[in-house]
Amino acid sequence: MKIPKNEKGMVSYIYDGEKRYYITQNTINGKFTLYKITGDDYEKMATADSPLKLDEVIKKDRKGK
Repeated sequence: MKIPKNEKGMVSYIYDGEKRYYITQNTINGKFTLYKITGDDYEKMATADSPLKLDEVIKKDRKGK
């Protein structure tokens, strides 16, 4: 999946020396989207009004690792 053009990159998370997650903000509606980086691709995981809520999704995903 490609990240839509109307989304601006905000922050990326690095675990074990590799970029694993990427949060973007939609420039039209202000929502934040969390993507999991899988190789050369992105997997959409969740959308929220606040990037702090997406941190919770990352924590849950990391526990299931």
